[in-house]
Amino acid sequence: MASGKDGKDNEYVLLRKDRRRGLRRQLLVTKVIGEAGKNVFFGYAKIIGPNGMFIASVSPRCLGDEFEITCDVKEAGITIKSLCRVVWRREFDPTLKTEPGMGLEFVNLDDETRRKIREWVDKG
Repeated sequence: MASGKDGKDNEYVLLRKDRRRGLRRQLLVTKVIGEAGKNVFFGYAKIIGPNGMFIASVSPRCLGDEFEITCDVKEAGITIKSLCRVVWRREFDPTLKTEPGMGLEFVNLDDETRRKIREWVDKG
C-alpha cells in the first residue's frame, strides 16, 4: 500500500493489484454468528473471497483471534462453516466514512466450499 505521491497523508490509499491473493465480491448483508457460548459476536459479511471475508462489526475481535463462524451466502447457495483468524481490524472512528470491522482469513474451509466461492466471485 502507498498513499499519495507527495508523501503526505491523504484520504485515499493506492492499492497494488497484487495485494490480495484472490478476487473478492461484495455480498448483500448476511448475518454472521460466532461460537455459541464463547464470546459470541454478531456482524455482517460485506465482502467475501475464497480466502476470507470482511465482517462489519462495532466490536471487532483482536488480531490473531481464532473462532468458528457460520454464514449463509444465499446469493450463491453456499453455507460457510470455518475456523477463522482475524488478520486485520478497524475500530469505529466517527471522523472516517469507513465501517468498523475485521478482516478474517478462512483457516480450515473445505476445498469444495472454497471452489464454490471462487466460482461465484468469478461470475461477478
